[in-house]
Amino acid sequence: ITQTDFDGDGFPYWLEANMYNTSPLINNLGEDADGDGIPIEWEYTFGLWYNPWYEEYESIWDPFVWDDHVTQDWDKDGLTNIEEYKTWQWGSDPWQQDIFIEVDQMEIGLKGKGSFVPIEAFDLLRDSYARHNIVLHIDDGRLGGGEKTIPFKENLNSNDLGLLYWKYFMHGDAQNWRRGVFHWCIVAYNQSRVPGRLAP
Repeated sequence: ITQTDFDGDGFPYWLEANMYNTSPLINNLGEDADGDGIPIEWEYTFGLWYNPWYEEYESIWDPFVWDDHVTQDWDKDGLTNIEEYKTWQWGSDPWQQDIFIEVDQMEIGLKGKGSFVPIEAFDLLRDSYARHNIVLHIDDGRLGGGEKTIPFKENLNSNDLGLLYWKYFMHGDAQNWRRGVFHWCIVAYNQSRVPGRLAP
C-alpha cells in the first residue's frame, strides 16, 4: 500500500491538500509554521491519529497551532516534547517511556589494567527495562558518534570525576541540552575518595 507523495516529504498528497493546506509539490520537512520549536514532521508522526469512532483523522499536535512542547510530558518519563524531539533520531517516542544513558569508558592501561562493559550487558539491561515497558537507550559512542573513551588513570578521585564530567559529558558547555536528558555513567579502573568529601 502506498500513498502519493510528489515532493517526497513523507506527507501524503491527500493530507497536504485536505488537512494541512500545504503544497503537495513543496517539501515541508523542517518547517515550524507555529513557532513552537517542533517541526511539522514530528508533530505529524506523533500527533496525527485516526479516530475510528468518528472515521476521521485528528491532530493532538496541530503543526499550525502553537503547543507548549517545553513543558508537555505525556508519557511521564521526565523528557519534555522538545527533548523527545531532540532524541527522536535515536528512537525516542513521546508516547513510550525512554531512559537515556551516556557511558564513557576509560581506555585500557598498561599491562591490561582497566575494564569495559561488554555490548551484551547493554542488551541484558534493555531487556530488563523492556519488561516494564521502558525503552533504555545507551550512548557508548555508537549512538551519538565518536569515541566515548577517556584517558587511563590508575586512581580517580572526586575532583577527577568533576573534571571528566565537564569535559566528556558537558563538553565544556554549561547549557548542554544532554544534561537534562542523559544520565552519565563512567567506567573507570579505580576510584578513591578525596578526604572530607563524599565520592559521587
